[in-house]
Amino acid sequence: MRKALPFAALGACSMASQAALLRAFMVAYRGNEWGLGLFFASWLFWVGVGALLPLLLAPARRERAFLPLLLAGPLLGLAQLAAIANLRQLAGVEPWALFPLAKLALWTLLLNAPLSLSTGGAFTCGAQRARHEPLPRLYAYEALGCVGGGLAASLHFWLGASGSSLLL
Repeated sequence: MRKALPFAALGACSMASQAALLRAFMVAYRGNEWGLGLFFASWLFWVGVGALLPLLLAPARRERAFLPLLLAGPLLGLAQLAAIANLRQLAGVEPWALFPLAKLALWTLLLNAPLSLSTGGAFTCGAQRARHEPLPRLYAYEALGCVGGGLAASLHFWLGASGSSLLL
């Protein structure tokens, strides 16, 4: 159980953050299919990059990086949420205009980086800490956390609360 909790927390934070950020992105780019696809593609791209980056560190440093990366998640999510709320202004797109695809791709890629890099890195660092635990089990713990985070986010939004309150 001791090894399961951090991975479940990582999954819950990741899924709840993803739900809050996706909602904010959909408001910013008016919910078109290109934006939705770009959101998920960039999210997964940065998670993959984040998972690879800790491999550049010595194993002992990876172990020590796990907790800071885990705790950074909600803060990075809040920062991203604030940036996404100002996405049209940052990108120079008028409130009434359609979001140009090139700008949408660039800004989605940039704004999805912080939390996704942290999430990917945290998993790799956590796997180093729990190296005697089978890797599929660690993924299962994270997936169970994702289910819990998704359900909590859905309930949170159903009750009419905001994305930023979810990340607090």
